[in-house]
Amino acid sequence: QVVVRTTGVGTGRCTFSLRPAGLLDCGPRRMVWECSGRDITRKRRDVVDQFHVMTRQTRAGFLFRIRDNVKEMVNQDPDLDDSGRQRRRRLIDRIWEDVILVAEFKSRSALSEGRAAADYEESVNYGTEPAPFTIQSIRAWVLHHLLPFNKSVVGKVKDPVYLALSLVSLIPFVGIRLCFFFFLLLLHITGCPADTYQMINFILTFKGTQFQSGGIILLVYAFVRYCMCIKPGIPESCSTDGPGMEIPTWLHMVDLLGSGIFCWPVLLMLSGTRSHRGPCYDRDDEIDNVDDLLPLGDTSPTSALRDDKMKATGCFRTAGSRRIFKLLCLDAIGWIICVCYWVWLAFLDLSSIVSTRGFPLTEGFHGITWAMVLEYADTPQGRYHFFRARLSYNLMSAPFMFLMIPTLSMLVSLTRETGYNRNGYCVPFAWRPVQPQKRSCRVCTAT
Repeated sequence: QVVVRTTGVGTGRCTFSLRPAGLLDCGPRRMVWECSGRDITRKRRDVVDQFHVMTRQTRAGFLFRIRDNVKEMVNQDPDLDDSGRQRRRRLIDRIWEDVILVAEFKSRSALSEGRAAADYEESVNYGTEPAPFTIQSIRAWVLHHLLPFNKSVVGKVKDPVYLALSLVSLIPFVGIRLCFFFFLLLLHITGCPADTYQMINFILTFKGTQFQSGGIILLVYAFVRYCMCIKPGIPESCSTDGPGMEIPTWLHMVDLLGSGIFCWPVLLMLSGTRSHRGPCYDRDDEIDNVDDLLPLGDTSPTSALRDDKMKATGCFRTAGSRRIFKLLCLDAIGWIICVCYWVWLAFLDLSSIVSTRGFPLTEGFHGITWAMVLEYADTPQGRYHFFRARLSYNLMSAPFMFLMIPTLSMLVSLTRETGYNRNGYCVPFAWRPVQPQKRSCRVCTAT
């Protein structure tokens, strides 16, 4: 036990000693405190935390002053009218509010020694260890390797399990990618409730890997397949052996339909999620709104200019869910364009077939019936057009690949970055303490 004793009232002197509590002499003019090492660690962490809270408005005020300087710089053009200046101010306000929130999230996770080390140890051992060879243990094993709370991308790529799971998520054939993400979604929602950051990151990861697997990998596959289908003396070889013609029609349809609608049920699930802040992050001083960071006396209407500050109802109760909704709406427009592209190509082919074979134009749409459409979809030409529409839609998901970056995903979700510990519990992201390296001393003997 650590004993702190004052040697007199008003003397200002303290002595520290390690002695059993039963041997202390508690006189009337002495004050004796006894505390364990755990209490000292907790007190030190609370002091660092209070200091971080006290300086919160100072940090935010510094960023607000930078914002005002940026506004002045972008509005120096004398040819700008008042509406143009106002639009630029609104845009900077929207971006800067997110920057301030993310900076606050990062500063909290970057606290050193006094709090971060203690929080890391509690997050590592948070929760109960699942029994081996159970569903809970499998869930904890997969999530801890795929989404650890204490590793960045640099640390993840050193884990062979992470590399193996990532390669499985990039297989665009036979619906393997869709099955893998459906399994991963089940692991997330069994958190009871699921974490908000992880669910939003799940949507961004699904669409980002869609570009990587269904876009880049399928594009390389199409190039190789096209080179292999060219045969000397057979000019029509690529008409039956071209890219995507050997893939069944139902697989094309499942991948195109699944990639388009899979994220919408996940978006609806966001209303039942919450932010998991771990064993030592359940405090009243958490920041979820930039209004709490405004310096005293600052009446800047930053948050009033945001469109995301409308009343939240249903599954769009957070700014992150509303932003994901807008991104998915843009993705849905791309999906509709690609489907209409396939319909247009099929209409051109079927129209030529109707005109050459002399079918009556009074049946169906310009002589095209549903039976003809279903028969055409299973032909090599129909499968090839499905492949082109599928590839085009997957390439449209390129912006989501950049949103997979942790800092950018925090700007979209406006929630703290989280991960899973070895027990399968969702805790805030924290860097593991760096162990100091011991220097080796060389002893040189002179002869």
